[in-house]
Amino acid sequence: MCFRIQYVPVCASAQARALVAVGLDTFDDIICSPFRRCLQTAGVVARELKIPNARIHIDKAFGEKMHSVRQLQKLVWGKQRAADGQIAYLNESAQLEILTSQSGGVISKIHSQDGVHPAPDEEALAGTQRFVEQLHTVRDTYCCSGKRVLVVAHGDTVDGAVRAFTDETVYIAEECCWVAFSFAEGGEATKLAANRLESMVM
Repeated sequence: MCFRIQYVPVCASAQARALVAVGLDTFDDIICSPFRRCLQTAGVVARELKIPNARIHIDKAFGEKMHSVRQLQKLVWGKQRAADGQIAYLNESAQLEILTSQSGGVISKIHSQDGVHPAPDEEALAGTQRFVEQLHTVRDTYCCSGKRVLVVAHGDTVDGAVRAFTDETVYIAEECCWVAFSFAEGGEATKLAANRLESMVM
């Protein structure tokens, strides 16, 4: 886990440059999972893209799948403690400290704290459905009105986006992978670009 946390900002910097290379270099809103590595990534991307005016929203609905959390708990705790999916998010002050530090001061405030804490006993399929539903909400709330939104979350969220807006399913999602869509007013999606993931039509 520590390796991933240390690695993410380096990976995020390279992937931010990949976004720029395909013309995705400015965003009106950044919606971020409350997990530490996602906050780090959001900060790095904001710094690399130089987007100080983007509104930052922390959304618990984009938090890691609880199924994955329980798997990690089993790995770390072994038989010492039952994997229960119980987690405590960082408070807003700690979240902002990470965002400000990783963004080099580009991010100076959090616009909102949203979403419902996933149930600790959430299963994998329910977590995928949570991502799909929340991504539809983001599309309808922001994107269909022309706003450019960056969602910073987990690999399973990228899979959720591909499932939500295409007939494909992701089978490889590497660290800091991403996918980009544009939306018509009616919600129809066009896949613009993707990086560090492989998907196939199911």
